[in-house]
Amino acid sequence: MSLDKSVTKTSTAKVSEIRTSLIGYYLQPCNQRWLSSGVDCEVLLVNGGKWRKGKIRLRFEFVPNELAQPQSESPLDEFRQLEEMITNFVP
Repeated sequence: MSLDKSVTKTSTAKVSEIRTSLIGYYLQPCNQRWLSSGVDCEVLLVNGGKWRKGKIRLRFEFVPNELAQPQSESPLDEFRQLEEMITNFVP
């Protein structure tokens, strides 16, 4: 990606730096509520045709290409599972 198309104008950036750039570049300080508490709005419901009040809030998240392997909640979970297998073993 060329630096002129980068949000932070750098080749690499931390999520906090991207967020700061988005707030400063795309949203003026008076509009920061788009990222925090949200902006009041109404949407028209498809079913029923009524208006529903709420807020629009902009969020973004980092999603890695490879999902991390789930970790045991406790280092002892593997031993507990092994103990359960041994206890329930029927020859």
